[in-house]
Amino acid sequence: ITSLMMKALATPVKRAVKSASSQVLENTPTRPAKRTRLCVRTETTTQTERALGGAGDAPPSRALHTSKPSTSQETLDCEEFVRKGIAKLSEVCPKMREVVKKCGVPQRLLVRWGKTEAGTNGKQIDADGSSADDGEHRCFRALVRSVVYQQLAGAAANTIHTRVVATLGGHNSVTPTHVKTACSTREAELRAAGLSQRKLEYIGALAEEFVPSGGASHLDDASLRAMGADEAFEKLVKIRGIGPWTVHMFLMFTLGHADVLPVGDLVVARGIAKLYGVPVKDKAVDARSQKLLVEATEHWRPYRSLGSMLMWEVAGTKTV
Repeated sequence: ITSLMMKALATPVKRAVKSASSQVLENTPTRPAKRTRLCVRTETTTQTERALGGAGDAPPSRALHTSKPSTSQETLDCEEFVRKGIAKLSEVCPKMREVVKKCGVPQRLLVRWGKTEAGTNGKQIDADGSSADDGEHRCFRALVRSVVYQQLAGAAANTIHTRVVATLGGHNSVTPTHVKTACSTREAELRAAGLSQRKLEYIGALAEEFVPSGGASHLDDASLRAMGADEAFEKLVKIRGIGPWTVHMFLMFTLGHADVLPVGDLVVARGIAKLYGVPVKDKAVDARSQKLLVEATEHWRPYRSLGSMLMWEVAGTKTV
C-alpha cells in the first residue's frame, strides 16, 4: 500500500506533524488552493466492549469491536484530519508523540485519496482500491476485492482480482445481481481465473446479502453509509467469508470511520505491544490480548484509526 501513497499531500503534512504537539496546528504551512477532501466519519463513542467473531480472515480469531457510535458525521479534508488527529494523540500520550517524531505521518492514511493513477482513465482511486465513480456498488466491489485478496500476497491477489473482474465482464459488471448469477452458472470460469472454491462460495454469499429478495432487507451503499461502525460491523461479520479484519479495513478505508481499532490485525497488535508492553502472541491475537490492547489505547479515542495506522509504522521501526 505504501507504494501508492499520495506524494502530493505527504510532504506538506510531514512538515506539519514534525512537532507532534499543539504547534502542529499553529505552524501549518499555507494550504494549497486545490484541496483533497476525504469523508471522515467522526463518531461519539462509549466504553462498551463486545467480542464478535467472524469467518474468512486468517488466522481465525475473535475481535473486540468497541465503538458505539452516534449518527454524527463530520467531513474533513485529509490534511486537516491528520493534523487534528496527530495533535490530539501527541497531546494525550508522550509515547505517541515520540512515534510521530520518528515515523512521521502514516502514509496509509494518504494512500490514493485524491490521487489519479495511471491506467484508471482519470478516476479517483481510494485506499481500498475502489473508485469514486463506482456509485451504488462501491461498497460491494470493495468487499469482493477484499475476499479475493484474503491470504494472498499483493501481486498475486491483484492478478487474480483482475482476471476475475475480466471474467465477469469488466468493472461495471461487478454488481450483486450479476455476481450472484455468475457464481452459480460460471463456476468453472471463475475457478480458472484463480478463485478457490471457498472464495467463490464467499463471494456468492456476499452477493446474496446485497441482492433484494422478496421485500426482505438487504445491504447496499446507502444503508452501510447510514450505519454507525458497530452496526455495520455486526451486519457484515455475519456474512460467510467476511471476518473481523476485513470489516475493520472496510470501515477504515471505504466508509472512512475515524475511530476503528483493528485489534485482530497482528501488525497493529505488535505495534501497540511494542509501545505499551502489552503481551501479544507471535502468530495470533487471542481474546485476552485483544482486551488489553483496547484498554491500552483507550486514550486514542476518537482517532483510533489514525493511531492504528501509526502502529503499522511502529511495527517496522526498530528505534521506537
